[in-house]
Amino acid sequence: MALLLARLNVGLFRFFTLEPVRVLLLYVERRGPLMAAGLAYRLFFAIAALLVVGFATVGIVIAGNEALRTITVDALDQSVPGLIDRGRGEGGLLRPQTLFDATSGLGWAIVVFTAVMLVTSLGWIGGMRQAMRGLFALGPVAMNPVLLRIKDLGTLALLGAVMLVTTALGVIANNTLDALLVVLDLGAVTQVLTQGAGFLLMILLDTLMAAILLRSASAIEMPRAVLRRGAIIAGLGSTVLRTFSAQILGSFGNNPLLFSFAVILALFVWFFLLSQVYLLATAWCAIATADAEVDAQREHHAKAGTLRQRSRRRVRS
Repeated sequence: MALLLARLNVGLFRFFTLEPVRVLLLYVERRGPLMAAGLAYRLFFAIAALLVVGFATVGIVIAGNEALRTITVDALDQSVPGLIDRGRGEGGLLRPQTLFDATSGLGWAIVVFTAVMLVTSLGWIGGMRQAMRGLFALGPVAMNPVLLRIKDLGTLALLGAVMLVTTALGVIANNTLDALLVVLDLGAVTQVLTQGAGFLLMILLDTLMAAILLRSASAIEMPRAVLRRGAIIAGLGSTVLRTFSAQILGSFGNNPLLFSFAVILALFVWFFLLSQVYLLATAWCAIATADAEVDAQREHHAKAGTLRQRSRRRVRS
């Protein structure tokens, strides 16, 4: 009996030292799910204000250009699944033409919505920083609040630029690939290759955005290898979540009791799951950074011990 209990204790010890288990325990212990819920709440209102400002700006800049409008709607539909109603029977909160028409003559209201967008977006990026630093057990950033807000604006601008550039590259790559397949008479594999290219591009976009959040937004110093792996984990998780978003979000629309507010509820769930992915990747970075620090200390002590042994040998000789 004692031997069985000893083996059980050894098995439990090995289980709780597994890296995924340590990450999950740290995430729960430091209130990761609660912080993810708060981030989802802030992100919802930031996206709502961004919709009004973005569609109003796009409607003014590319008025009459249906191709650019389609690109804009496609990019938004890929970034926030379930938000745009494309008229395919898949549901959605808003129709593109309704948004373009509603925001075409707002005038000074655009200024108000822009201010709301900035406040809510800065609140979201600030909340993301607090959540990430909380998982690392770090306090607030020691920086002038005004300078910190300016830095956050730069981070938001960088995130937007990355999204625009990758979207443009995706459109160019898909059009080039379609033209090449037509020339080579490979129409049978067109859809597979196009979907594969789009999937790889979304992984690249999500990984870049995760790297920006982990490095710039969080203001946390971590080894580059840890940052790189954490960004890849968050990027892959976000892409997989987006890929299966239709099934995840569609389950709410199939419930007649939730139909009246199914899309809004589904968007909250989507933002919550997305926030969980980012914070779980951050928890992994926290564990990996702590392990790297322990390994560095052991290596330092080992070198120091070797130097002491050499010095003693020299003295004796």
